[in-house]
Amino acid sequence: MTMKKAHEAWKTGALIGVVIVVGVVIGLQNARPNRPASRASMDLRRVGRQGMVDFYVADQQIAGDRSLLESRLRQLCEKKGGDFCQLMVWVDPASVPRALPMSDAQMRAQIAQYNRNRNTGYDRFILLGNGEILEETR
Repeated sequence: MTMKKAHEAWKTGALIGVVIVVGVVIGLQNARPNRPASRASMDLRRVGRQGMVDFYVADQQIAGDRSLLESRLRQLCEKKGGDFCQLMVWVDPASVPRALPMSDAQMRAQIAQYNRNRNTGYDRFILLGNGEILEETR
């Protein structure tokens, strides 16, 4: 191997080494420690949206705890921000409408709704069962 070829090989190897080191450093800077998902993301998962209305699926634990469900929905609206918030909740993902208006079966499957309009002062959590209002909190 000539001196020129050896020098070129060394430069190529050095360049590859620098690229690897930079990649590792960037990867470490962007790495996040393994943390469990936030409690709200485990309880409720947004599965759709139409306009300003968000559609959520609730796991069985939160669906069975009215006060926890209400608290989580209020937290989600606060996090969302803005003057208007409407969150609709189902347990079965297959029952969530793709768009409004929803069918009668989708309405009967909905378990809760939270509406907030800061402009009018309207702030309601509504617990639903088979399409009927079971409880309403203002």
